[in-house]
Amino acid sequence: MAKLVNKFSIEVAASPKEAYAYISDLTRHTEWSAAPLALKPVKEGATAVGSQFKSVGTMMGKQFKNDVIITELKPSSKFSFEATDGKVTALHEFSITPQGDGSVIERKETLELSAMMKPIFQLIAGPFIAKPAHRKAMAKLKANLARKASIASEG
Repeated sequence: MAKLVNKFSIEVAASPKEAYAYISDLTRHTEWSAAPLALKPVKEGATAVGSQFKSVGTMMGKQFKNDVIITELKPSSKFSFEATDGKVTALHEFSITPQGDGSVIERKETLELSAMMKPIFQLIAGPFIAKPAHRKAMAKLKANLARKASIASEG
């Protein structure tokens, strides 16, 4: 298996606690996904390391079904999950650090894929599909957290 790593970072107008609460609620990722996404827990209950979800995402008109598992929960600082469709496994790690009145959110995505697929991802899928989609998702995340902060300051 080959690995590819992508990293993205944004500054947000939300405390680490607020950012973590929003990011670690996996069912809310549908609100800031770059493409249509449906996510549901396999079992109802509090989210914990090991909690499992099923997701269906759409990219370029094609549906992708993934098994998702929470791999790390560190309140106000780190949230990670792994998603796999059986061919590609993606580890998504979110680190949150305080900065001024807000936070910096760093997203690291590590893909495990076959050695044959790696050049396709490096040359085509990564630069033209995945990276723009992640940038769009991070921009939506930033906007949603800013909107939540604005509503909280008005109330």
